[in-house]
Amino acid sequence: MIRWAEANQPSDEELETYVAPILSDEALQNREELLGKAEELRPLAQGLVDAVQQVSGLDDFSAKTCVYYGIGTHGLEGADLYPILVLQGPAATGKSQAMEVMAFFCREPVPMSTTPSPASLRDGLGNNTTAFIEEANDVDEEIINNRYARRTALKPVKRPQPSGVWKDDVPLFFGATVLHRRQGFKMSATTSRSIVIRTENRPGQYSTADQAETEPGLLKPYAANIWSRCEFRAIREGRIQDVWRPLKTVAANLLDIDWLRRCEKEEKRAMNGLRQGQAIEPDQAVVSALIGLRKPNKRVSFASISDWVRREFNLDLNGWQIGDILRGLGLKPRQSHGAMKVEIDTESLVELAHRLGIEDESFNGDDEPPNGLVTSVRGLQG
Repeated sequence: MIRWAEANQPSDEELETYVAPILSDEALQNREELLGKAEELRPLAQGLVDAVQQVSGLDDFSAKTCVYYGIGTHGLEGADLYPILVLQGPAATGKSQAMEVMAFFCREPVPMSTTPSPASLRDGLGNNTTAFIEEANDVDEEIINNRYARRTALKPVKRPQPSGVWKDDVPLFFGATVLHRRQGFKMSATTSRSIVIRTENRPGQYSTADQAETEPGLLKPYAANIWSRCEFRAIREGRIQDVWRPLKTVAANLLDIDWLRRCEKEEKRAMNGLRQGQAIEPDQAVVSALIGLRKPNKRVSFASISDWVRREFNLDLNGWQIGDILRGLGLKPRQSHGAMKVEIDTESLVELAHRLGIEDESFNGDDEPPNGLVTSVRGLQG
């Protein structure tokens, strides 16, 4: 792991490119003061990063993303928007342990051990809090979406009173949401409001959250101290930029150019995915995957379809969604060797492609698509 102390000081060009758009003019006027503050705060941030990595095995960018997200929660009272942080991956990849450590340094953590009912979720979130939802595969996405923005984080309800009269109540539930799940969201609106960290199995010796080297009681003061020293411009940008902005604010004040550079790439990837997701329907994406993955007399697995649409269209579809789409198209998925798969002949696949508006040059009369397959959807640019 590269620690900040070993990193080179940012150049004037790097400051102009990655830091100036975020920090206030006043903060940028004195370079020496800016460098001095960053050097003072970096050891505190490093303690948080170490604590996350000791229990999860997340790489540097992912661990810092968790830390910068948590530090930003200490500014919730003055925020109008705050993104959703998703740890997504298979079992035993450190999701729960990373969340447990984050709860030590986030503002007002509210743990939820199982996916609650919509009413329990709404009433239990609290306002200006950080909610931690485990096994959130079936979480109510509408409530999570509404929590993202202060102006939408309220829902009038009627509650019974001791007198027997029902009275109106308007619970407020704006705040940060950290959750883990194994598949992507069903709604593109939720995806566009989220920062997703994909976890994977990394062999190694890991501690539990309460065994981290950094004293857990020190983590929250570290995070709160860093945020209290952060300066930033109060501006609004596009959806994707707004999602990452609280984290970029922390990184800019720490002069973490490597993280900001990687973040810029993630923003571009998310923006492309948002544009493509708006232009392509899930059934079109699934049929495009079938065209790209199909081989004669071979079934295509749901897992392969899911990987394809994520890679090509930045679209997250789980097995249930893929099965529902395939059955809606008239196909009959079957389980084979413990995995759900589907088989389709060339003629039927071409017919489906044409019906859905997918223009392809992938079939030349043979039963097997040629190498270098390219498919496009009418109306999809790029």
